[in-house]
Amino acid sequence: MSDRVVSSGQSLSGQDIAGGDSLVVMAGGSIVDTTIGAGASDAVYGMASNTTLMASASDTVFANVVAIGTKVGSGAAQYVSGGGVASATGVQSGGQLFVNSNGLAQAAIIES
Repeated sequence: MSDRVVSSGQSLSGQDIAGGDSLVVMAGGSIVDTTIGAGASDAVYGMASNTTLMASASDTVFANVVAIGTKVGSGAAQYVSGGGVASATGVQSGGQLFVNSNGLAQAAIIES
């Protein structure tokens, strides 16, 4: 297992995060077109666009963060904390989207 941190001013694009690893995106950092592998996780305090969550992966969107276009695969989950926003999230059958009090999910697409 390894932890990867995207600091303020840094950007990560087109990367795969291996199963069991974790990714932290700090305020001012960003990830684009990133795949979070099976069993891996990411925590977003910065910006995230077009993240794909594989089976049993998790994604947490914290306050004052907008995550755009996340794809939640079967068995994966996205968590939106209070003050966080998930926009245009696509949730496949078997995936989960959790929105805490004062969090927001807009234009989500939930497959049955």
